[in-house]
Parts: sequence; C-alpha cells; structure tokens
Amino acid sequence: DEQTKILVSERYDTATAALILRAVGHAAPRLPSRRARRASHDLMNQPRHSDPGPEPGWGSPADAGAGAGAEACARADAGSCTLPDIQPSASSASSASGLAALASLAASDLDAPPERPGTAWSRAVDARVEQLAALPLAPPGPQPEEVHLVGAAGRALGRWDLDAFDHVRECGGGGVASLALSLVDRLGLARSMGLSRGALWPFFCDVERGYAAPPGREALEGGAEALAGIGAGFVPYHNAAHAACVTHSLGTLLTLGGVASELCGGAGASPEQGASGLFALVVAAAAHDYGHPGLDNAVLVEAEAAAAAEHNGNSVLENRSARSALALLDRHGVLDGLDRPVRAEVRRAVVDAVLATDMSRHMDLVATFCKATGYRRSSTENPWQTPAAGARPVKQDILLQAALKVADLGHFARPSKLHRRWGAALQAEMWRQGDLEKRAGMPVKPLHARSAKPILAPESQVGFMEVVVMPLFQAFTARFPESAPFLRTAEANLCEYQREAGLAGPACEA
Repeated sequence: DEQTKILVSERYDTATAALILRAVGHAAPRLPSRRARRASHDLMNQPRHSDPGPEPGWGSPADAGAGAGAEACARADAGSCTLPDIQPSASSASSASGLAALASLAASDLDAPPERPGTAWSRAVDARVEQLAALPLAPPGPQPEEVHLVGAAGRALGRWDLDAFDHVRECGGGGVASLALSLVDRLGLARSMGLSRGALWPFFCDVERGYAAPPGREALEGGAEALAGIGAGFVPYHNAAHAACVTHSLGTLLTLGGVASELCGGAGASPEQGASGLFALVVAAAAHDYGHPGLDNAVLVEAEAAAAAEHNGNSVLENRSARSALALLDRHGVLDGLDRPVRAEVRRAVVDAVLATDMSRHMDLVATFCKATGYRRSSTENPWQTPAAGARPVKQDILLQAALKVADLGHFARPSKLHRRWGAALQAEMWRQGDLEKRAGMPVKPLHARSAKPILAPESQVGFMEVVVMPLFQAFTARFPESAPFLRTAEANLCEYQREAGLAGPACEA
C-alpha cells in the first residue's frame, strides 16, 4: 500500500528501496511490446524448436551416499523419485526437458547475438520460454520404500533447523514425500479423514518428481557464482530442496508452534474442518512450486508464454502448481473416499493456499492477517511492534495461508550459514533469469542484472527483512507464541546483516 511505499522510501537508499518494492510486486511487469507480440505470432507459425534430451534423475547413489543422514535414509533395493526418461509428446515438452531448457540457452544456435528483432534466434528463445511454462505433470514412476525415509523425516520434524539440501541429497529421492507423509501421520489426518494411506506415499512422491534437481554440495559451497553456472536439469532455488524446506518449516509451525491445535480446536471450524484444512495445507506446502522453471511470473507474461495467457497473467506459476496438485490428487484417488463437500473444500483450500505464496500478494496477506488478529503497526523506530497474543477468533483460511507464507520464507529462520546458502541460491536463480532476458532481447530487471546491487548485499537484506519478512513473522508469533524460535532465529540473522551494514540498533547489541 502507499504507507508501505512511503516507509520504504524514507528508510532506505534509492537502490535498496527499489529492490524491496519490486520484490513484493509494486513494480508491475511491462506490457509486451509490439515486437514481442509479433515474435510470439511468428512463433505460433513456426515448427517447434528441437527439445534437449531428458535429464538423468537426481537421486543417484553418488549423490546420496555422503552425509550423516545417509544411514537413516538407507533403503532396500528400491527405486527413487527421480525424473524418468520421458519422450516428449508432440503437444508439450516433458518435465525434464522443460526444466533443462533454461540451461540449454547456451546451445550453439543461441550463442550468437541476434542480428535484428524477430530472427530465428529470438524465436528459439521464445520457444524455450514457452516450453518452460508448459509444466506438464511428471508421469508416475517407481517409488522408494517409505518406512526408513518417513522415520528419518519424523525425527527431522522434531527440530527447527533442518538443512533441506542435505536431507534431500541424503535421501536420494523421497525427501519431500517423506516429510509430507510423516507430517500427515503425526497429525493423524489419514485416520481422522478416512483417507487411503496407501495412496498418499505414491501421491507425495509424484509431487516431488515434479521439482528440478537441487544443486550439489560443491556448487552450494561455491556461492552464487557457482550456482548460477550449474547445468541443465538444475534450478538453484525453486527445487526439491526448497519444497522440503517449506514442508519442514510448515511441519514445525504446526506441531511445535501450536498452529495445528488451534486449527483443529478453534478458528471457527469444526474438528473435521480443521483436519481437512491441515491436510490441504500439507499438500499445498509440498506442491506449491511444482514444476517451477526457475523463472518468475513477470518474464512469462512479458514473453506471452502459453501459461501466462491461460491464467490472464495472474499468479501464473502458482496457478499451474495448484492445478497440478489437484490433478495428482485425482490421479491417485487420494480424496475418493471423502464426501463431495469435504472433497471440494480440500481442493479449494489447496488452491487458495498455493496462490497466497505469490509474492505480489504478500502485503495484502500481511495486512489481512494483522487486521484479523488485532496486530498493530507502531510508528516507533521499530515500525512493527508485537502485542500480547490475543484470543480473537480468526477464519481458518487466513490462518492456513499465513502459516504457509511463513513457511515459504522459512529459510530466514534457519541458522546464518544455512540461510545465506539459500540467499546465494536465490541470487543465482535471478542472475540466470537475467541472462535469459538479455539473450531474448528483453529489458533486464534490476533484480536480475549481474552488474546491479546484489540482493545478498547486507543493506538489501536488511531492507527486505524489515519490510517483508519480519512484519509477518512478528504478527504470526504474536498469535502463536510457541513459534517464537522461528522469529528469534530470523531476528538474529537480521541483526547480523544490520551490523554488517552499519545499521545495528540497541536491540542487536543486547
């Protein structure tokens, strides 16, 4: 809102303020140019650019063998939740080839700069963008044996600081699925809702197979530059490790943070409604970035990708992920035993929760949550003041969406070294998109330009955390005091950035 814009503009330098406002959707994407519309028209009348081959699965023994958690994730002669060798159909690219398309922009036919707008080079780039937006469902594949994986995930849900990169790597496939199913078991949702537990494991495993491979340990240790150079089939940030991190963060908020008890015993909902809402939330956490290509919504809109047109440019990736989650629920018959009204409610709640993760909706969600819970803004030096927790009834939908949104930003509540690793991954993903925008002849957005002020700069992180992250975390903790460890770790990370930027106040010296 306008108050937020004024606060950001007054508190931060021009470059940092611009980064923050763009990150939360205050800078609308430009409308497609006449050239872009003409190129898109030409593309529709051209043969599809040849697809790269499918990528190998990421659950390989070499990747899974290292680390202390390997033994806990060991399993007998089982397959893995890997991307299979799929032949792309005539109508759409496979998940593997779609996820590989970004890296393939360095292929020989794209190496030379375009001679003029509308050349074959430009059409090839547009075709890649369209393939990335296709996001088809990953076909069913072999599933890992669940017992050991779910047991290890259950132990992980008892702590706040899981390293999701290590968890997914050590499990070699099934890292997301094991966390989701372990959370369903811990909350007793299959029993209370009458769900077929036998359908849940293959469902969650197929959800996991819709994500790109996480980077390897060497790339992670190399920082943003190394991550930006990882090859085809990898997405630096929005990958299976991110899905695992969000699912784990949600699980700790629900179980250790006291959210589940309110959803099942309050929030104006019956216990049955609470259980269906919790199940929808677990599904949404696991699937909220299903098929993410490592691009943002704005570039798909600007390139006039098919997915953007399909959803009228609104929350493009989130709509696609939500639809994929519903399709997988149907494919596995997960909701078949439920009454029609309950089934419809679960589906609606999944869609609403996934759409709420769109950053362009963030400020509206925070304002809605604050109003519903009675959380108040302060005009003091710290513009967000946490009041005592109140017992004001809050609609279940608002709590569900706020919980998932907090979990989606959960890496800010990880120990500093791990949190900064996630920051480097996000920076690398933005740089890769900037490279694509440059090759496609699109304006390179400031957040994506390698020459611009990086999001990893301490002052940039201070601005983003103070304006975007901390208001939500503080309001959430005011409602759910048991989730305070989440907030405290985020506060420690903020203070560390403030000290580095020379902005530390008395609170950080205490």
